[in-house]
Order: sequence, then structure tokens, then C-alpha cells
Amino acid sequence: MNNNETKKTYELRITADEIKSTDPTFTMKNLSLGDNYQPKDAYFRTAEGEITRRNYGKNERKISNQTLPRLAIQMFERSIVSLPESERATFPVCRYHSGDEIIRGIFPDVDSFKKKRKSIEFLIYKYNEDKQIVIYCWSIFSTLLFVQECLKRFGTSGDEFILVYKGKEKKEIRVGETQTMTNHLLKSYVSHLLKSKNLILRGAPGTGKTFLANEMAADVVSNGRTTQINELSEDEKSRIGFVQFHPSYDYTDFVEGLRPTTSDDGVVSFTLKDGSFKSFVEKAKKTKKVNGQDNFEEAWAKFFDAVTEASIEGEGYNKLKTLTGKPVRNLLAYERNEIQGVYPAKTNTYLNHDQIYNVYRGLPGTPKGGFDAYRKAIVKHLKEEFGLKNYTASTVDSTNNQNYVFIIDEINRGEISKIFGELFFSIDPGYRGHKEGVYTQYANLHENPEEKFYIPNNVYIIGTMNDIDRSVDTFDFAMRRRFTFLEIKAEDSAQKMLKQEKTKKLMTRLNEAIVAKEKGGLSTDYQIGASYFLSIDNGEETMEQLWDTKLYPLLKDYFRGEHKAKEKLEILEKVYSNDGDLDEAETSTR
Repeated sequence: MNNNETKKTYELRITADEIKSTDPTFTMKNLSLGDNYQPKDAYFRTAEGEITRRNYGKNERKISNQTLPRLAIQMFERSIVSLPESERATFPVCRYHSGDEIIRGIFPDVDSFKKKRKSIEFLIYKYNEDKQIVIYCWSIFSTLLFVQECLKRFGTSGDEFILVYKGKEKKEIRVGETQTMTNHLLKSYVSHLLKSKNLILRGAPGTGKTFLANEMAADVVSNGRTTQINELSEDEKSRIGFVQFHPSYDYTDFVEGLRPTTSDDGVVSFTLKDGSFKSFVEKAKKTKKVNGQDNFEEAWAKFFDAVTEASIEGEGYNKLKTLTGKPVRNLLAYERNEIQGVYPAKTNTYLNHDQIYNVYRGLPGTPKGGFDAYRKAIVKHLKEEFGLKNYTASTVDSTNNQNYVFIIDEINRGEISKIFGELFFSIDPGYRGHKEGVYTQYANLHENPEEKFYIPNNVYIIGTMNDIDRSVDTFDFAMRRRFTFLEIKAEDSAQKMLKQEKTKKLMTRLNEAIVAKEKGGLSTDYQIGASYFLSIDNGEETMEQLWDTKLYPLLKDYFRGEHKAKEKLEILEKVYSNDGDLDEAETSTR
């Protein structure tokens, strides 16, 4: 992001029907880009133009990443509180990338939140003095889905939220709220990854493992040009994949499985779909193609927009003609299973994007070819009205030798053997390449049942895991042998991520007490990383707020079931709060 871009101000408008920004790079398909922006203003506006802003609580910052969702809760507090427990549990909050699982849940307290999601990424909204609403929240865009869902359920026609934001200065940009790691140390980690192909970053909670994984991925796909995700080209970004494992994540999510689909005529059936990792690997295996001509997507987008607009404004689109010149009246747009299409009103002649694209390339629209005369008429219309060029097949130039990196966050929270299945053999560095392929579980349903799946040499895997996670036992020895493990220590994360010496000393003092035999009596695996302390390092929370909302709940989990748990927590609280250097009066909550 250059200096001119950081000075620009953008306005994002959220309604029940759409989310649009004046920033041309904004997309709901990749909300993780919010790490590169900071808020300037947020307000609610009715159809009549009446504006409402946040009623700030004590010590609450006037503008932060939490202002917009707090305002949404403020506007619809009574409706949210009255939701049945089942609806609160499934309430959508965030989805960073299209295809990711939606983060859900409105919780009554931090403990309930942490039972569902072991994370420090949340906001607390207080009401009725001692009541709380807790939801997931991290970057500026992380709660857009939540805000829109509030409008859908509780708002009235014309209601909207406005978020005004700008690009961060380069020194402010922190993927996952952290700072850039020391270059030589990062290069050392990248060297380990390039040699081993599969690497796991392990360490205490909050040591910046996910951030480090993103930096390493950026370095690998850019061939060492940059470690910053926001400095990558769109092509380089597309060569980084990301998933987060959880107990219900399985083989069908990761490799392949049968998924229900609905045909154009409403019949439900099951179709074999690639999982996140397999589809990523297939992309990495694709060959480069040159000398072709194919602008179908561009022409189709213009045509589909025109049909959609006509469908909304009137009876439908009326400019299409059959191959014999007969007008096709009242053409309407539809979208089903993420596939766009059109059909004449009051008919069952559904013509979707993929079928028309087949005809454009000289293939039957469907295996039986039914309604291809209509599809050919649409292709002809696209050429005459929307600039579609004649199709020319590409020729293969060379195999793909670009690097691809797949990040698996919290890899030990899933049942590794069940998720990977037979792929545990394929990821082994010694068995990469097409000569060492395996038959997947649903190979008999493939177009070519004899085709084996393999992982090419240009795919690198980075996993992250907390050493103390109780699900660590799911990581069996067969999988351990295929990964290189690197430890990220809490003491190192302070130097990399924190700016204030006072904060570093506070973190060090607490961590030393955690492992001291007469105080916490735990191992270094239980020390707390620097990302937990970022909120007081940059003035977003007071020491007391950090203890109450993040540190105390975490330490309480550490000592759960111990006979002297209460005594140890009291000792650690005294150690934590016994330093007068930090000026609490200058810090504030999000």
C-alpha cells in the first residue's frame, strides 16, 4: 500500500441486501484485507436520514475496530437479547474468505465464548450493569456479516450502517495485529520449509504463529521479494491457501466428498466436490497455457448484469433472439448453487453459465445437448452485443513451477488421520510427484477412476498449533514424522511484536511467575505470548481490562481442576498488577 493509498478515505455502506465500498479493491470474498485499514467513523442511518452514533462506555475508544459492531448491538440490543439460545448460537458473525466456514455465535460471557472458540479475538458489550454480549471480533471487516445480519433480522427498510475508513500507514500494518519479524530469523524458518515441504510452528498461545505463517507464505510465493501479504500481486495472493481445523472438520471438507446440489428443475442429488486442500493442489498442478483467446467471463458478466437489471425493473430482458430471429421474451436471471443462469419467464428452460460456456467452446451444453439452440443463440448475442470474441483453445507452454503455500491454522484441533486419509502418504517429501500418486476415497466416482491423486513439489504446507491444546494427542506419530516442528517462544514474541518497554517487562514478569515453582508451577508451554498484550501496548485496553477479559480466563483454564487453583490465580494477579510504571489513565478499551 503506497503513501497515496494510505491518505485516501473510503465509505462502506451496509444494508440488509448488500455491502458496498467506494474502495475498488474491497471484496466480500477476502475480508482478511481489513488488516490493512483503520476506521475513521461509524454511524447508523435510517431511511429518513436520521443518524445515530455510538454511546461510548467508560474508557471506550472513540473509534476502533469494535465501534461498528458495538453500534449494531446498541441499535438492536433488545432484539439480540431476546433471541432464543438456539438462534444466538448459530447467529452468523464472520467469514473471511468465500468457501470458509462461517464463524457463528452470540455468547453471554467470555467463558462461553472460549468453550466454542479458543481465541482472544472477541469484543464484550455490557448492558444492564452486569450482563454481557460477547462475539468474535478482530479486524475492521471481521464483523460485517454480523452487522448485516442484524439489519436483515431486526432493521426496517432503508436502514443502513456506514463505516468510513482509510489505509494504515506502512508502520501500522499488522497482519493479525503484529509487527514484521526480524528478517534473518524469518529467512531461517523459510529455509526449513523449503527443505522439508511440511512444517509446523508450535508454541504457547499468542506467540504470533499464524502471523509468522502468513509472512513465510508471502516470502515463498514472491520468491523472497516481500514478507507482507498486502504487497503481493493478486496472482501471488491466489497461491496462498488457508483453513482452520476444528473438531468437526473432516475428509470431505479437506479432500473430497459428496455434497447435495439442486438441479435447475429443483431435483436434489449428490455431487462429488473437491475439498479445500485438493482444489488448491489441483490449481498448483495446472500447466501454463498461451496463445488462446477466451473472454467469455467478461462478456457473460455484462450480459448477466443486464438481464438481472431488467428482471428487477420490469418483466425481463427482451433483446435476445433465437437463431432463426424469433424474439425471446421476458428473459430472467437466477443463481443456484453459486452458478448463474437465465431462463425465459414461465418456462423450465434453464440455461446456466457453465452450459453456455461449453457451447462457446464447441462442446455440447449438457451430455445430451438439450436446448443447445438457445445456448448458441446466447453465444451469438454475446458476440453481437457484449464483445465476446471467437474462442481459440490455448496451447500448453510448460508445467507450473510457481510456489504454492497452504496454511493449516490450529492443525492439532482436528482429527488429523481422518482429515488427511490416504494423503498422509502423498504429503511425505519423499513421495511427492505424479509417480507416487494414491487413489482417493471416492476414486471410483471420478471421470477416470484409474487416475491417482498426487501432491506436486511446488506445494508447501505450514501448520500452526498450541502446545497446551488438549487435542494435541490427535496428532499421531505417522503424521509427526512427515513434518518439521519449530518452536516459537513467548519471550521471542515480545521482542518482535511489542513496542513499549513497559509492556515487555509486564509480560516477562507474569510469564516468569507462571513457571516459578512457588507461584504458578507450570512449564514454559503455558507462558503467554505477546499478542495477548498488544491491546495495552497500543492503548486500546487498561491493564485491569486485559486481566479481566483475556488473561484471567486463560489462566483459569490453565489451573482448572487443581486443588490450589484459586490461590495460584491470586498470586499471579498480584504479580501482574504490582507494577506502577504503566499509566492506566492513558489507556482505554476498544
